[in-house]
Amino acid sequence: MFNAVRGTRRTILSWRLRTSLAAIGLIALMTTGVGAMSASAGGGEGHSNQLVGSWMVTVDRGPLPALKSLQTFTKGHSVLEISNGGAAARSPAHGAWARTGGRTYASTIVFFRYDPASGAYIGTLKLRRTLQLARDGESFTAVSVSELRDANGTLLPGSNTRRDTETAERINVEPIP
Repeated sequence: MFNAVRGTRRTILSWRLRTSLAAIGLIALMTTGVGAMSASAGGGEGHSNQLVGSWMVTVDRGPLPALKSLQTFTKGHSVLEISNGGAAARSPAHGAWARTGGRTYASTIVFFRYDPASGAYIGTLKLRRTLQLARDGESFTAVSVSELRDANGTLLPGSNTRRDTETAERINVEPIP
């Protein structure tokens, strides 16, 4: 009789343990699913308010020639960027982004600058930007202000004065027909 009772207790405990583990697993699955849906939906507004993704950007630099830039905004709030401004003159840029309200975002990126003739390191350029995402989420406009520093970190004259404008188009998947 004692063994039968102990067996029943084990069965009840085993059932409770399995039920508890299943409930915990279900909660974890639901939490992960809701988080993934929110991330992919850009906070419930669909693609229309999601900066995450890759973009083809045109930068109007006023008196300087316009340039093209490829920019990627990650779910982890990082930014990676490269431009056609001359691979010998600069490194890819790295930075961070944040949503500041509505469809407005801020980002800061930094890249190393090099002397194109010698390849010597000559300093950094930091871009602080305000981006406005279009309602459909397929384009954005931005204003950026650059900060130039020399190799010693000294702020160079003319920094933080020129405002460049940017227009961007989202890079979407285009399946082969």
